[in-house]
Amino acid sequence: MRSLRRRVDPCQVTHAAALILAQEPHAAALILAQEPHAAALILAQEPHGAVLILAQEPHDAVFILAQEPHGAVLILGQEPHGAVLILAQEPQGSHGAVLILAQAPHGAVLILAQAPHGAVLILAQAPHGAVLILAQAPHGAVLIHAQAPHGAVLILAQAPHGAVLILAQAPHGAVLILAQAPHGAVLILAQAPHGAVLILAQAPHGAVLILAQAPHGAVVILAQAPHGAVFILAQELHGAVLILAQELHGAVLILALEPQAQCGSLHWSLMVQY
Repeated sequence: MRSLRRRVDPCQVTHAAALILAQEPHAAALILAQEPHAAALILAQEPHGAVLILAQEPHDAVFILAQEPHGAVLILGQEPHGAVLILAQEPQGSHGAVLILAQAPHGAVLILAQAPHGAVLILAQAPHGAVLILAQAPHGAVLIHAQAPHGAVLILAQAPHGAVLILAQAPHGAVLILAQAPHGAVLILAQAPHGAVLILAQAPHGAVLILAQAPHGAVVILAQAPHGAVFILAQELHGAVLILAQELHGAVLILALEPQAQCGSLHWSLMVQY
């Protein structure tokens, strides 16, 4: 190995910067540059074209880039507090697949994998075990799955034309579903741990439909038209039915249907208020 040396006056090195170049017989090269504030840059090139770069900032931040001979790329960045970022790009044979892994100081992990045809998969794991998965299909469909540390699950699926579906399952079995149609319609279904159900559907023009089912079979339906009309249906546990319809001008219609039948007919109670 050849070495070149020349005398340097220490007084001329004002900031203590250092540059080291070592070239091996087979064309491998190692470069180390140290800045005044203790930052370091290392580049190692192997004979077959692989490249490794290590940059260390003054506060111990580390950045590593490794390029394989066939085009694969691996990047690792470690922050001063232990956060890690890794990006791996496969060579041309894998059609440009990309994998990103980011690990936060407390153990959080973020993974992004891009398939050859544009599909994307993201996995984020929080320090306490929470998991977030996002999968994007080639045509724009999106699926998100988030699992909380205690078993809660959140799923979001977006269709190519803008429809959205969200399902959230709480640790004790509660379920929340939100479906948004391309034109703005919204459907929400919430199921409590003991079987209660709440459904809210909002039409594109502002109409709202709410259905709440209690654990023992009670049902409450609220439908609000775009102009403020309200329709409520409440079914009690023993079959009693209460219907309230409020028109735009304040008129109220209440219909109560009792469950007991007398002489083959039902008791009706009708009240109209203006």
